[in-house]
Amino acid sequence: MRKSYIALLLFSVPVTAHAQNAVDDFRRKMVNDLAGYDQGHIPSSMTNNQPPPDNGGVYLKHVLNVPTTPNAITQAPVVGLTIGMPAVEAEKILSSYCNHPPGIRYQTLSLSYKGINVQTQPFVSKLTCSSDNDSLSVEISPPVAGTTVTKIDREVSYPADKSPRFADFQADISKKYNIHLPVAIPNQPAIVTQYILKDKTTSEKINGRPVDATDTSDDFSQTVQSYLRITANVIPENPTSMSGFTISSANPGDATVLSNEIIKQLKASVDEKLSNSNVKTVL
Repeated sequence: MRKSYIALLLFSVPVTAHAQNAVDDFRRKMVNDLAGYDQGHIPSSMTNNQPPPDNGGVYLKHVLNVPTTPNAITQAPVVGLTIGMPAVEAEKILSSYCNHPPGIRYQTLSLSYKGINVQTQPFVSKLTCSSDNDSLSVEISPPVAGTTVTKIDREVSYPADKSPRFADFQADISKKYNIHLPVAIPNQPAIVTQYILKDKTTSEKINGRPVDATDTSDDFSQTVQSYLRITANVIPENPTSMSGFTISSANPGDATVLSNEIIKQLKASVDEKLSNSNVKTVL
């Protein structure tokens, strides 16, 4: 059956406030935005793949790199996609895998500084595509951090008459990612998560929970550098066969550091504009 796609152009809502409140609001928003989008279910609608026009905003400069830890999380690809890959390469892989150009989400961020509203140029923040019952979502770091892949989500479902054997999937996951998926039982998914902590230690946990980098009160999430989380479900009436699985691989970096750099560059553009102003009062 031929699929139809809805074109949507999504932007962040600009933050407008005064003085330090604007910076504080901006930073909170950036921490939320840069840590991850749409965690869990991957939306099937496509975003607009036409770049928005120049909005007169600031072109962010690449000055930071999101640190990565060489291991199964970053080295083993998800349908060819890898953490740290340039966004342009990820776009090509998605186009080939899904047989159509991916949807592209653009983001614009703004704040008020010294009474002047300043915004960024739109930048790519997310790529999405789907093919049959296979959906992919790829999150991209902002230009200050190189516009590279920081998170990959894949969600696959199978009809009951065309489903792979759970044991085979379990073996494949172990071979490819060196991660050990527990046995799934009806109405209870099998979940395993591998965490790479900022001190470079690695841990694997059955039923390991997702990481929320935006929750500064969550001590564990704040120690995680990257993670790989796999969930598999079986058909209740036929538990040796799978009904679907999800894979999430992420290395989001420090959202606070990224937001601070964006704030710094936006404020610098305002300061430069004011320093070059030669407006004179006419009396």
